[in-house]
Amino acid sequence: MFKFKIKFKNIFSLLRFISLFVSFVFVACSSSQQVSSTKNNGEIKIDGEQSDWKHLTNMKGENISFGFSNDENNLYISLITNDRSKIMNILGGGLEVWIDPGNSSDKIGIRYPEKPDPAEMMEEMRKQGPPDFKKEQKGSNENKELDPMMKNFLEKQKELYVLDENGNVIKSYQIDSKDYKLNLKVDRASLCYELKIPFGKKPFLNLKNGANVNVDFQSGEIEMGLGNMNRPEGMGGEGNRPSGPPMGGGNPPPGGGQGGFGGPGGNQQGNFQNTGVIDYSFEVTIKK
Repeated sequence: MFKFKIKFKNIFSLLRFISLFVSFVFVACSSSQQVSSTKNNGEIKIDGEQSDWKHLTNMKGENISFGFSNDENNLYISLITNDRSKIMNILGGGLEVWIDPGNSSDKIGIRYPEKPDPAEMMEEMRKQGPPDFKKEQKGSNENKELDPMMKNFLEKQKELYVLDENGNVIKSYQIDSKDYKLNLKVDRASLCYELKIPFGKKPFLNLKNGANVNVDFQSGEIEMGLGNMNRPEGMGGEGNRPSGPPMGGGNPPPGGGQGGFGGPGGNQQGNFQNTGVIDYSFEVTIKK
């Protein structure tokens, strides 16, 4: 068997080698899915209704789909899912959509919804009390409505934020403005996110470097601990549940199991686990 040795002059050389090696492995293992934008002749409206989207890219086995369309002046993007763990990650961790036309100076991010403040979430939970898990397990239509706490947070968010390549806010827009426009229609069972991005110079989408853009969808970490609150019957909690591989999907178990709004998996202290993380990348060819 062939063997080789690498000698390092000092600890800094070793750390630099490790950093380069990890970067190489990450680049080699990560990839973007190539898709084509469809031409929008007025069929797609930013209204939170997924029926407008006739051409979607479905992520196999993950209960999540993405759509890309454009006209002469705008790029239209959709994210549609009925995976409750992914819905919770979007609402509890926030969502950023990054659009890179090939030049870092033209890269922009769209942040919406904003991640709720953990302290504010805890205060809301204290006001509302623990969820009714027995009612949740029945699976009736009456439980389809969005959790009041999450509904309350969304109703407060009337603006989206445009970010520069470093994550700094360039400008904010009302979600129903004439330029940027966004609609998020969600309940416990499904989520439809629609976004219109105007073409033009920053803070719009600058396509001067070509007709291909990279689009990344990323949710944040859910940062909310329940401390030593008593867990109601049916919430589970036999040690830490494994979160599964990133971007894991599939239908969650009934009764508010791992990833459900009512009872995500967690440890005995009730800390929420970051399941159903949103982390998808696409290389989109724009239709001229």
